[in-house]
Amino acid sequence: MAWAYNQLGWISLAEIAQAHRDAAKELDVDVAPAGLAWQAASKQRPGMDFYGLDREHPSIDGTYLATCVIYATIYGRDPSGFAYAPPGITAEEAAFLQKIAWQTVQNYAQR
Repeated sequence: MAWAYNQLGWISLAEIAQAHRDAAKELDVDVAPAGLAWQAASKQRPGMDFYGLDREHPSIDGTYLATCVIYATIYGRDPSGFAYAPPGITAEEAAFLQKIAWQTVQNYAQR
């Protein structure tokens, strides 16, 4: 699932999420709710910037969070406790992003 960004001013994250839910249901596939994880993480840590310089593609924080969401979606396992954090992400930030990823995937699966 994509995240909202300014060039997508014609569609909200809620609409993006619903379009992904509809497509997933029709195709009988899972969706990795990265956009919803970005939203949750941004609310809890407004100082973290998930967007890269172009304000559309992900920063290292956004990439790591999306990767944790994809892992949790594919394997159905909590990424919390992964030792690896890319350069630029502290162990504490990695733990936060892992936690958000897992919570988001669990909440999305319950819908």
